Amino acid sequence: MLTIGLGETPRLREGKLTPDGRPTYASGTILMTLRGGEVKADKTASVHVVEPAEAGYELGQKYAAQGRVWVMPYENNSRVALSITVERLVAVSAHRESQS
Repeated sequence: MLTIGLGETPRLREGKLTPDGRPTYASGTILMTLRGGEVKADKTASVHVVEPAEAGYELGQKYAAQGRVWVMPYENNSRVALSITVERLVAVSAHRESQS
């Protein structure tokens, strides 16, 4: 799973816990998906994190999920959307990207 930072500081999601009872934070990142051979932002998914980066997620930096991932579909304006919660997001280095 790959996301891109928006330069925001994660914020606590009141009353939104992981299945094992841990608090979650809105990450301030956007899920990136491959559509038609191009990488694009997926506006139908929200990405949340259990262990947020203290400094937030840098604008334009790519991040990968690390640890457990929970995916919960829900309906939003008659469309199916995804709420994705990950344990943590780690920066993807240019070297690692060139190998994938």
